[in-house]
Amino acid sequence: MTLRLLATHCQPRVVGICARRDGEVQRFLEAALGTAEPDSQPRTRSIVFACPPERPLVGAIVAKDARPEVLCASRADGSFAVLDGEICRLDEPPASGSRNPDNDADQVLNCYSRDGIDALAGIDVTGTIAIWDAAKGVFLLM
Repeated sequence: MTLRLLATHCQPRVVGICARRDGEVQRFLEAALGTAEPDSQPRTRSIVFACPPERPLVGAIVAKDARPEVLCASRADGSFAVLDGEICRLDEPPASGSRNPDNDADQVLNCYSRDGIDALAGIDVTGTIAIWDAAKGVFLLM
């Protein structure tokens, strides 16, 4: 499945793609950022995830200036979480060694990293959570 951005006058808060064909993710990201043409500049200040970097299977672009803020968290292995919304309930309190206890996306990624998909049952969210598990090659959307 390939998604195309049709509107050029509005900037989405989050866009993403998961694709298995070579080059699809990179082409999507370039088109979404407006950098497909030589010497073009990105349309907005963005956080870009593309994993794995050498041959991306999943990519996401998060607008930095979105209000309310879209929260992101990532790990050195390429795993990441994006939260567009608000956590209403998280069964596990922030871990004492948490990277950022004020970032709900970081808390979601911590819970998922520790307990796997079972951790998601203890989360109530008004909005959307996307998680890319780089080690397993799994993309979750809730």
